[in-house]
Amino acid sequence: MLKSKLFQYAVIYNPTKEDETPKIIVEPTTVIGKSENSVSMKAIREIPEEYMDKFEDIEVVVRPF
Repeated sequence: MLKSKLFQYAVIYNPTKEDETPKIIVEPTTVIGKSENSVSMKAIREIPEEYMDKFEDIEVVVRPF
């Protein structure tokens, strides 16, 4: 059985167009998860609908504690 761990995640929009600026679209959030992978999946589900067609410009950042 995997032990749960503490993680923090955020989602960043890094546009390829020069006229747009990068921004945090999901604020840093602290959660308990089984793995970095499971936390990444949770973060992806938090992405606002208006960014779903810009997925290639989105970065999901996860860090364990």
